[in-house]
Amino acid sequence: MLNVMHKTEEEVAEEIMASPHTQHLTFKTGLPDHLSVLFGLRVCRNLRHLTIEDDKRDEMDLAFLEHCPKLERLEIHKFDGKKIDLTPVGEFQSGIRVIDIYYCKNVGTIDLSPLRKTRDLESLHVTLTKLSSLDLSPLTGLRKLRELNVHTDHLSSIDLSPVAESALTKLKLAQNNLRDVDLSPLAGLKELCELGLGNNELQRIDLTPLTGSALAILHLFGNKLTGVDLSPIGECPLEEVLLNTNRIVHIDLGPLSGCTTLRRLELAGNQLTDVDLAPLGSCSALSELSLSYSSPSTSLRSTLENIDLGPLRSCRELKVLKVSGHAIKTVDLSPLAACASLETLKLDCNRLCSVNLFPLSACRKLNTHCLSGNRIRTINLEPLKDHPEIQDIELQVNKLRFLDLTPLANCACLKKVDMWDNPIADLVVPDFSHRAKPVLLALPAELLESDKACLGANSEAVYGSHL
Repeated sequence: MLNVMHKTEEEVAEEIMASPHTQHLTFKTGLPDHLSVLFGLRVCRNLRHLTIEDDKRDEMDLAFLEHCPKLERLEIHKFDGKKIDLTPVGEFQSGIRVIDIYYCKNVGTIDLSPLRKTRDLESLHVTLTKLSSLDLSPLTGLRKLRELNVHTDHLSSIDLSPVAESALTKLKLAQNNLRDVDLSPLAGLKELCELGLGNNELQRIDLTPLTGSALAILHLFGNKLTGVDLSPIGECPLEEVLLNTNRIVHIDLGPLSGCTTLRRLELAGNQLTDVDLAPLGSCSALSELSLSYSSPSTSLRSTLENIDLGPLRSCRELKVLKVSGHAIKTVDLSPLAACASLETLKLDCNRLCSVNLFPLSACRKLNTHCLSGNRIRTINLEPLKDHPEIQDIELQVNKLRFLDLTPLANCACLKKVDMWDNPIADLVVPDFSHRAKPVLLALPAELLESDKACLGANSEAVYGSHL
């Protein structure tokens, strides 16, 4: 691999000519000022990978590609100009496999027609933040195309029919401005395993064309969807379904029943009024489940008062469970006793007045437990005694008057306990002297300033907001 920084014309030419057998050449500061230098690439007959970074010229001239007959991968990163002419790619690089045009912020249009001749093209990545339209018709007939990634900030629509006869396995259209997208051209793409449509403006989506596909990853987060029918993809080998930060009020998880490949399901940032987890009881590989309510920018309050975690007792691989920001008043954690792999449990910002932690004594990998922002008056930490992995316990913004931290004395990994914004009048802190580092205790200001905060050895008290 040869990295060339901007030097004198002679130095650039010397570096290139001295490496006739290099296969990966990177221009770290753009193309040389004198393009005649690039004719030195005629000695780079084995060049397979070319990267051009931070080029400042107004238009990128790729005519020199004539001298790179074996080029397989072309990367143009952070080009500051306004035009990229791909004509030389079509004329001289019919065997190219990967084209990656990344974050070229001033390019408003790009003509893909030269790519009609690139019959071996497997991957096309276009990140042009000013692009408002993109004609994919030149991709028609590119039967080896396996990955298409288009990322702009202003693309409101896109016609996918040109890729109907491709070999797409990954289609990524995240962070555009798509208001609607017709997936029907994907109906014949049975090898499609990843579809990314996150951070768009979609209000509806029909997944029917994906029926019978190899879909494993589905990203629909950050849209304006009020509902999603998962039944068309119920038989797909799903692994990751991200529906977070939409406007979903109700969703039927029934189609996911029996999906033994599902690892991650994200529904955070929606406005769920009810949720039935029963279908997830047969999702034996589920490791991450997030049901937290709306994002901080949403002023609406959740009306979800109850949740049955019973089905999760069959999810033995569950590592992360987040049920934050609802109006839940009571919750039975006993099903989690079967989740020995549980690492993170978040029940913050609900209306819990009490919670029985004893089922968590079986969760020996638990490292983060968040109960902040509830109405908890008393809590027994005995179930966390001698927990080998527990690091953070968040109890701030509750109604605790008494707190005994003694059960945490031998929690070797414990880093901090948040308890600020509680009316704590009595705090029992154990001796942490056997630890290498002190345990941080984020206390209420009133307690910190009083003589009631009798800290044990090797603990450090701070006010919560300064932690």
